[in-house]
Amino acid sequence: MRKHLDIVCHALPSWHGEYMKSTVQLMKELAGYHNVLYIDYAYSWKDVLFNSRKNKFIPVKRIVGIDKALEEVKLENGSVMHVLSLPPIIPFNWINNHTLLKFVQGVNSKIINARMKSAMKKLSMEKPMIVNAFNPFFGNHSFQNASHGATIYYCYDNISASVWASKHGTWLEQEFLKKVDAVVFTSEALQQSKDVEGLDSYVVNNGVDLTVFEQESAPQKKYEPSTEINIGYIGSIDDRLDYKLLEQVIHHFQDWNFHFIGRINSEKAERLKTMPNVRFYGAVDVKELPVLMSRFNAGIIPFVKNNFTKNIYPMKANEYLVLGLPVVMTDFAILNDLEEMVTVSENIDSFIQCLADEVKNDSNEKKNTRITKAMGNSWKNKALEFENILLHYV
Repeated sequence: MRKHLDIVCHALPSWHGEYMKSTVQLMKELAGYHNVLYIDYAYSWKDVLFNSRKNKFIPVKRIVGIDKALEEVKLENGSVMHVLSLPPIIPFNWINNHTLLKFVQGVNSKIINARMKSAMKKLSMEKPMIVNAFNPFFGNHSFQNASHGATIYYCYDNISASVWASKHGTWLEQEFLKKVDAVVFTSEALQQSKDVEGLDSYVVNNGVDLTVFEQESAPQKKYEPSTEINIGYIGSIDDRLDYKLLEQVIHHFQDWNFHFIGRINSEKAERLKTMPNVRFYGAVDVKELPVLMSRFNAGIIPFVKNNFTKNIYPMKANEYLVLGLPVVMTDFAILNDLEEMVTVSENIDSFIQCLADEVKNDSNEKKNTRITKAMGNSWKNKALEFENILLHYV
């Protein structure tokens, strides 16, 4: 019989948004068997007053207390979990002095801790386990005066190589690691990059949401050949992409169509917009992805190779595979569990050749092998791996 746990996830990723997040996916699955409270992203006064005009996902009324801060969310799997919106905090990324930052974060923590403790009391969480999801910014101050169980740090990116988080995140994470009971990483490379000697550490790779993709990924499905060749990329169009490679690949295959689905966060993408065989869709609802991707002949992951990308386990890899698509990627990272399923290129010429070969030599047998592999990497299975780790610290 599975043990029921009280879990508080103090998350950096926001609950609402236009793209999938590993933290959200794991907590949704865990909520099927456990009592889960998701602490939403801590929005600042700047976010509330100015950024909410551009970002429709910021729950302003819950943040400022017009609506109930504690939201009961009914999930697709039939379970229920709770999402807590925090009061607006003082912006802090502009601060350059460590002492001043600690003072401001102490004030911020007092602001948000009261609301968190109130929510925990309403949900009868007397001594919950804490999962801090890539949020060392508040990890050192949160739950100090609240009774709780073990603290697990869920680390899904290299914070020291992140442009937006490295300024304070690097040293705050180092301090936080001294206080946690264990760390769960999303890739072996990320685990190896951290100094966690003497600390329990585990790896749970990213998965795929079968509730979204399974209707288009049934094994033994027959794939009819198309007269057009469509190559697809899903995810943020940002500075992780190798635009020099993309320009040459797209120019080489002038008779092929290249589709980019995701929000555009880089001016470099403008160069691709001028190419006649390129189409940008912008951000789309997750549920629309399988239909759009069903026309693809292959999925690509054309990331640059650097200290940030080498630690990434991209969710899009399994999302391509679960639809039977061949995957061609640059050698930005080592995906040990998918090494036989994806094709890795070392340079532009190799990428072009690999892509041509994968499209030419694809078959129904290969597609169904990819689907079967990816279905084993469902978020349900990944949540079971995560749950087994939590149970060690009850």
